[in-house]
Amino acid sequence: MVGRTYKYMKEEPMFPFGFGLSYTTFRYDALATGIRETAEGKGLRISCTIKNTGEFPSDEVVQLYLSREDVPFRIPLYDLRGFRRIHMEPGETDSVVFNLSPEDLLLINEKGESVYLPGKLKLYVGGSLPDARSKALGAGKGLEAEVVLL
Repeated sequence: MVGRTYKYMKEEPMFPFGFGLSYTTFRYDALATGIRETAEGKGLRISCTIKNTGEFPSDEVVQLYLSREDVPFRIPLYDLRGFRRIHMEPGETDSVVFNLSPEDLLLINEKGESVYLPGKLKLYVGGSLPDARSKALGAGKGLEAEVVLL
């Protein structure tokens, strides 16, 4: 899949995945996982709050990405594992919850096998891909957290 999808792209795209989907601005707060560590066979619950800080009612597509740097084989740089579309009026605050199953924490190795690898799992929640290009284009600041997989 290298060269065929944003998941492995190291070049800077003109517009990152998910960028520019809203007509107003949003602020993300209070990212919570409830835990700092988890073990094989356990899922993960991730929640955050979003506020429409702009002047217009709009939908926001809240995106959850996972990332790992400590893996001995090639995996996506950012792996979209969940999204929720929510409609919000100006000034309105809402919460979003993502429930990841144990299978959502598995990686696909070079043999095509699903494997569980202990290490640091990075979580990103925001309105676009959490890369430098999104930030350069003015994407709202997303949230980051880390969970250790035992």
